[in-house]
Parts: sequence; C-alpha cells; structure tokens
Amino acid sequence: MVVGGINRDSLQNLGGKGLHLDLLLQGGFEIPETFYPKDVPNLQNSRLYIVRSSADGEDGHTKTSAGKFITLKGIRRDNLETAIQEVSSHYSEGNVVIQPDLSSDMEFSGVVYSNLNGYCVISGGKNNFVQQIVRGEESEIEIMLSNGKSVIKGQPINPEIIRKINTKSREVETYFGIPMDIEFAILDGKVTFLQARPLPNPTESALREHEIRRLDRQTKHIKDKGLEEIVLGVGNYREILANKKATQLSTSTFNYIFSGNGKDILGAVQLGRNELGYDIGTEIFPWVTMLNGKVYYNFAGDALQFRPKGIEEEDLLRVINEAYLPIVRGDPDLLNYPELRLYIQFPDQAERVGLDPIPFRKLAERNRKAIEDLQIPNEPPVKRYAKKYISLEECLDEITAITDNIRLGSAREYVKAARLAFFALEDVRVYLEKLEEDKSIIFNKLNSSFETKSPEQLRDAIVYDESIGSFELSEREEFRYLGSFELSQPRGFPPKRHFKKGRNIPDKTLAELIYKTREVLEYREKVKFTLFRDYDYLKQLYEQTGKLSEFGEDIFYLEFDELHHLVDKSRLAMYRIELRKKIKGRKLLSDPIFESDLESNINRTYEKKPQLIFGSLPQEGIYVSIGENGYVVDSVDQTIEIPEKTSVVLVPDNVRPGSHLFTILSDYDLPVIGVPHDDLDTLKDSKVQISLKDGYIDIKREK
Repeated sequence: MVVGGINRDSLQNLGGKGLHLDLLLQGGFEIPETFYPKDVPNLQNSRLYIVRSSADGEDGHTKTSAGKFITLKGIRRDNLETAIQEVSSHYSEGNVVIQPDLSSDMEFSGVVYSNLNGYCVISGGKNNFVQQIVRGEESEIEIMLSNGKSVIKGQPINPEIIRKINTKSREVETYFGIPMDIEFAILDGKVTFLQARPLPNPTESALREHEIRRLDRQTKHIKDKGLEEIVLGVGNYREILANKKATQLSTSTFNYIFSGNGKDILGAVQLGRNELGYDIGTEIFPWVTMLNGKVYYNFAGDALQFRPKGIEEEDLLRVINEAYLPIVRGDPDLLNYPELRLYIQFPDQAERVGLDPIPFRKLAERNRKAIEDLQIPNEPPVKRYAKKYISLEECLDEITAITDNIRLGSAREYVKAARLAFFALEDVRVYLEKLEEDKSIIFNKLNSSFETKSPEQLRDAIVYDESIGSFELSEREEFRYLGSFELSQPRGFPPKRHFKKGRNIPDKTLAELIYKTREVLEYREKVKFTLFRDYDYLKQLYEQTGKLSEFGEDIFYLEFDELHHLVDKSRLAMYRIELRKKIKGRKLLSDPIFESDLESNINRTYEKKPQLIFGSLPQEGIYVSIGENGYVVDSVDQTIEIPEKTSVVLVPDNVRPGSHLFTILSDYDLPVIGVPHDDLDTLKDSKVQISLKDGYIDIKREK
C-alpha cells in the first residue's frame, strides 16, 4: 500500500525513530552510523553497540511516546540478537535501531527543544548525560536562548558549544518545518543528532517565533542590500489570492511564477517589466509570502519593481528607506495598494525625492508608446485538458514544465498588460491634478458631475463610468476556466457583463487619455484569459497530485518547492502540513507586519473603517438587509454576478481600482463599500443602516 507517495511497508520497516534518523541524514545532518537487525552479520566484533526501539507509532506528529520503550547500551555483537528481541518485545510493529555505543566519546550531551514557548531550551551535561535526562534526572546545565540572549542555570560552559547547538537545532526545525524535541551529543566538536521528533502541541509563542524566523530567512538578502526595515503589506495580493481562502501552495506557486526563485530564475514580473524598460533583478523576491496563514507582499520588493534603467538599486533603496517607509509608518493603509498611490512613476515625482528625472521621463515615453501600439486580442483561448497520469513523478514533472511555461509566457504578457494599465490610470490622475491647477472650472464641473472630491476619486469615476471591454463567452466547457490565482477554488464561467456607455468628457486631451486607458484595461482583461486558462490546466494537475499522493487537498498546505517531498520524504511533507494546519486562522502577527513591531514583541492592530470606494450613497443613508438587498463579496470571484435587487455591495477593504473585481463591480453602477475582512464576516445575515460621515462609512446594526 502507498501512502503519500511512499510505501507503507517501508515506513513500518524503519519505525518512527529510524525514519527520523533517515530524514536527518537526507537533510545533511550528523547522526551516528545506524544499522538494523538485517545488518548484524556484517557488524564488527570489536565494537560495543546500543540497541534502541523504533516502534511504528513512536515519534509521530501527534504523539511522541518518549521514554515508553527501553534502550540497551554496551552490547557486544554476539549479544545483539538477544538484545534486539528484548527491545522489540515491547511493541508489535516497527523496527529496532542499532548504533555504535558512543557514550565514552561524548564531550557534552542532552536534549534541546528548538522552540519551546519561543525559546531554544537546552538541557544537558558532560559526557553521556543525555540518558540521565531521558530517565527524568535533573540536568547539570539548563540554557534558555531568545533573541541572541541566554540565561544559564548551572556551571559555565563553552559559549561556542551553546552557539552550535542553538544553530543546528534551528536548522532541524527549519528542515522539518515544526518545533522539534532533539537528543544530541557533541562528538569531536560537532553536533551529532541521536534522535529528533516533532513537538505535537507547540504553543502560540513557539508558532509566532517559528514564523518570525521564516520571515528573517526569506528577507535577509534584501536587508543585506541596505533596507532599513522589512514591511509586509496586504494590497490586492490578498484579494487575488482569495483572502482567507488563500493556501500555501497557490501563494508560493504565484510567487515562483511572478518573482522566480530569488537566485538564478527570474519571474514574470522581472521579465515583463524589463521588456518595458525597467531594470529589475532578484531583489523583489519574495514578492508575496504566506505567514500566519495569511498572504502578504514584500513592500520594498514591490517598490523596487519601479526602478527604471538608469537608476541604481541603492538610489531607489534610499528613497524606500527615507521616503516610502516613513509615509507608510504614518499611514499603514497606504500599504493596501501602493502602486496607485505612493510609488514614483513620473519625472517630476523623481525630482521631488532627489532622483534623476531623465530615466523616468524615458520610461513614461516608452509606456505611452507601448499603450499606443497595443494589439488587443480578438479571440479567447480554448481550454486545455491535462493528461491523466499514473505516476506521481510524471505528474510533478509536468507541473514543473507548465509553471515555467506560464512564467515565461502568459504571466509575462499579463505583467506587461497590468503594468501599462496601472501606468495609464496614474497618467490620468496626474493630468487631473494639473487640470485642477490650470483649468479649475472644468475640473470642478467634472467633480460635481461625478460626485467626487479629489483627482484620484475623479479618475476612478470617469475611467469606470464606461464598462471595460472583455471577452463575451458562451457557457461552454472549453471556456470554464476563470477564477482567482487561488488554485484550490472552483473555476467557472465569466460573468454576464452589464455594459454601460460613459458620459461626455468636456476636455479633449482628458477624453483621449480616458479612451486609451479604457483600451489598455480591456487589453489587460483579455490577456488575463490566457493566463487563467493556463492556471486552470495547472489546477487539474494539482488535483491529480492530491489523488496520486493520497494527500488529497492537504497538498495545498505545502510550498511549491516542497511538492517533491510527496515522492521522497512524505513524512517530512506531513509534518509541514500539520504545522500549517495549526497556524491557519491564528492571530500570531500584526496585519500588516512591521519588523519594528516584531522586534518589540508588539502585535499591533491598525484600526480601519469602512470606506466608499465606488459609486455614491443617498444623503440620508440607506437601510439594507445583508443577503437580500445588501450583497457581500467575501473573497475574489472572477465570475461574480450581482443580483438585480441589490442596492449596495460590501467587499473586503483591499479591493482597489485596477483589480478585476473592481472592474466587474463598476458595471453595476452601485455603491461599493470596502469593509475590514473580520468585520465583513460579522455583518452576514444582518440588517444595517449605512451612512457617510466625515468621508468614512458608518455601519450600524439594527437591534
């Protein structure tokens, strides 16, 4: 029988302890030579051995069975058979592990918890003290380490030994993906692992520390480049990855496709934008990440995508440190969608922060030329059907091939389309700001006509006043592939669009800008069909992977680069899955995440209020019953259709102009209100009064 891509009999043949030792060896860690009963005839007569239990249920992810079974030391080869029988008589399934008895060679030994309530805890003593600790005796030395500081109870010990144990135990935790309970010994100055097993019930402090360590590993390279602080935002990345329904596998697949591997593989963002005249290397990696069971984007990496050729990396990093970071510290809501509100895209903006404006002028000219030369597709792509694979290895090989095809093909084209669309939207906003200065009468007339108050609001109202073009498809199977970038979610038909014609625009230059902006938005919408067709094909392969590995939907808890573990290290995959199940839904970190908050151990909550992001409300407000005339969109659905009786739409507050959902909602000419996601959950099936106060939405639940 095969479970998770590995033969069940082989798991039983190794037993729990044997399997963990084997995984440690595969991970490159030092372990003693390890033998099994079949190896006894080949063992040396001159050595002493230790015979250890390796029951099938020992050291699992839900139960460790620590100390339940016996260990026999100092056994000569001639007595091994008897010792094996004695040890194995205490359990029905599993194996017996035989190792050289290294008791006399141990300089120091003990037990280390890689992460106990957020601390690395080492208990040990000189020589073979590990056995006494396992028997429950008090340790000679106990050490607690956190944030580079240590507390020691007992006699002084060489600090280098402490550093080695701490470092190696963290590496083991990283490898298994879960806080670990480890037996170790120092042999010839090296840390040798005698046993490792997961902690079945890590605390919230341990889980939080685990996530912080993972963040540190992912972002160290950009800190080394001179970034002052790591900041992880929300943006529409959480929107397009289905908010609370986002999974590890879809997020990491998205990250690989769009930002590569951070080393020698460039993602679609780098490839697509470089074609438009940007100069992007691997510094944007990771573009998105999942921590605490939620999707975040790397703020600095996101900002570095706007570096045109001719601007050095360190110069833009200076702007991020000295201009962008102070602004978002003062207003974290700007992290929601910075591309449309914060980053430099035009020469006059560059001059204000001390950057050379010429590269930005050339970039703007290239972007406008690319918009003029758009070739909008006429025909939608046809659905692809994946071959039915018998072998898990073959299916994973096809996944590797298709993700690279997407990265180099449809994703790269979509990146160019999206970049041009966002540039066009900003071009309109900049023009409206100048119109407000130079032709205030026309600007005020437009503002009054569209019931807006600022150039940004006016831009959105005018651009989306006319419906954005898209493919109109019949409900046939070959087109059933639309959906978000979250691959665990259903795919479906595109919505029936409610097209409306925009009002007349009195300024000729503005009218031309709006026309081209609507064209590039249509181009982006149509290019996306090919990308989602490819994503649909990838989803078919992931569904097969779940079935072939017998992990089912649990594969979505794995990272993209961990899928190969389903073949060669399925127990390792299982540990990582179990940890992420424990993390899902826990509020372990701030939202968004500022590194300075993590360092001060603060879980800050940034208060957000509902905002009107589209349309208008009557002055007297509106009464709605959620689920009847009040419609809630709780996660991205590319196939959304608003019921006719709807009078107001509530969406997650990370929905912003430029996103597909925003584009679809603009067809309906209804007020759209962005609500913090947790608040959105509580409003379902309620009757509420919604009114506008001081620019913010006030939502009162009826008693």
